[in-house]
Amino acid sequence: MKRSVTTMISDMQSRLTGFLSMMSYGYCQLCVKADPSSLLGFEEDINGITATIEQLAHIATHEEPENEDKLEVYPLQASNLPYIMKGIKNIHPEFKQSLETYSNADKDDDSLESKYLRLTMPEVNDDRRDILNTAIDALDTECKLKFDGIKVKYMAKITKELINDDPKNLDEAKEEVDALAEQFSQMRQQLTDDKKKEVEEAYQRWLTKEGNKQAAKAQAIRHDAIGQSLRMD
Repeated sequence: MKRSVTTMISDMQSRLTGFLSMMSYGYCQLCVKADPSSLLGFEEDINGITATIEQLAHIATHEEPENEDKLEVYPLQASNLPYIMKGIKNIHPEFKQSLETYSNADKDDDSLESKYLRLTMPEVNDDRRDILNTAIDALDTECKLKFDGIKVKYMAKITKELINDDPKNLDEAKEEVDALAEQFSQMRQQLTDDKKKEVEEAYQRWLTKEGNKQAAKAQAIRHDAIGQSLRMD
């Protein structure tokens, strides 16, 4: 295969990789589980200097399944906390923010030096499930259209490059382009399926939690009714 065609196919692969990375980044912003990469878009102006989250704090996750929806943000300097809270609210207003006290600090100490920030992802209820799945579909469709456009563009360039060559060379190049496009299509679909599964699992956890609440409420009502009946007797 001509070196120029090999270069074109390599360029096509780079473009497809870039589009896939953009979609993956978009999925990271649709937070279900706590993911430090959701804060990559953080930028906050401090005295005329734009700071990233890495310059202001350490981010930690939890290994316990019951806390997989939480991020801990430990400021490098206590004075960074207000900027951190403001910057995160700008990019993720849906995150619940709470100031927590370090375990080695006095529980009555309200100073910034004794505090770190906890971020809790919102629960995936009926409304949020719909919002997340709509956003996932939009990102997936956008990526697919870009994939299709790149394939058409590079196939046209390759066809022009090989117009006077042996037809077998064009067939060979087309097979490589088709195989590359199919490979990335499968990768895109896998990322989308994984994200939708993550959303659905979180939604099922919310349904279970709500079901337990309703069951407990119904049980309390029954106990009250029995108590009232006994008092009347």
